[in-house]
Amino acid sequence: KLGLSQVVMSNKKILIVRHPSGIKKTIEYVGSLTFEDFLQTVSKQFGLDSDKFELKVGPERLNMGEIVESSGLSDTTVLEITPKIDADAVGQEFFVKLYFADEGDQFDCTSSVMKATDSLWDVVKNLVPSHMSYVDEYISLQYLEIKFRGKQRMSQIKLEELCGTEGRPKFTCDRGYLLPPYTRHVENHDVKLSGPQKT
Repeated sequence: KLGLSQVVMSNKKILIVRHPSGIKKTIEYVGSLTFEDFLQTVSKQFGLDSDKFELKVGPERLNMGEIVESSGLSDTTVLEITPKIDADAVGQEFFVKLYFADEGDQFDCTSSVMKATDSLWDVVKNLVPSHMSYVDEYISLQYLEIKFRGKQRMSQIKLEELCGTEGRPKFTCDRGYLLPPYTRHVENHDVKLSGPQKT
């Protein structure tokens, strides 16, 4: 069966794929896969809905019906998985809701009308209440199955790029990333929380 699978080493080819959150993964494939087939299989590995995403190399969208092997891409080319964008969505406003979650349970939300050109970091600045402090590098927002962490990454993502034509996007912020009362200890990008100790 053709696909991304374990095969004889001589038949394997590789491509590098970047998840929307910025994580890169090297993917092995064989046979005459189209980019559509490739996206569907990679999306399953990342837990994404392939119908909501497309593949790009830089700013250029790939022809999803083209055979990967015949595309001329090198094994060092980075394919970007990006949300599909409707050109008609550019310039519109979004009614954004930000939910706050604690161990998976949503308990509160804030909302605001925001411009399509606003970034995810603008969502943080506008919708995280002033009494909730946070560390810029570690606060995260989740949209659909994608989690974005830190000011630098979120400043690069515009609402119109991420949400397409969805005029009422919903984001989730993990309450565990909000301070106080917790003290953070960060090792290898894993965040551990320590609070007051019981006696």
